[in-house]
Amino acid sequence: MVWRDSTGAVIPVLATVAYPDPAKVFPYLLIADANSVIWPVNPTTGNRFTGTPIITPTQYTGAGCTGTPYVLASDVLPGFAYIGNLPGIGAAVVPAGTVAVSRSKASTLNPNFTCTDAASTALMYPMTFVVDFPGQFFSPPALPQFVP
Repeated sequence: MVWRDSTGAVIPVLATVAYPDPAKVFPYLLIADANSVIWPVNPTTGNRFTGTPIITPTQYTGAGCTGTPYVLASDVLPGFAYIGNLPGIGAAVVPAGTVAVSRSKASTLNPNFTCTDAASTALMYPMTFVVDFPGQFFSPPALPQFVP
């Protein structure tokens, strides 16, 4: 299938993915922006899909959510944008090809912004790759209306 916007320009869709929430059974498109960051995009609006990327907890090397921020390797995919819950940060990306490192964490900033102290070791990525939320990826085509 070839996706085109309202001007007829081809939209470079990497994949079409079914949303996993049974209450929202429509697909979203995976599109790479000019910086090769992959975003989920709503095909009916051309905007970043608001149901994803996930808000992932931020891991810290120090107690009380202090020290260097990390994200668990199991929570994100390199090259895909995600929403980190670091104060003042909109979205982040782990660049494709980045290798996760084993680090000791002392605390976690949860999606509801509460801090939990709990030490463990896990594979993580440094949370330093901040990206801006893109605007509209494309102008969606007008869908034909059928009147019975």
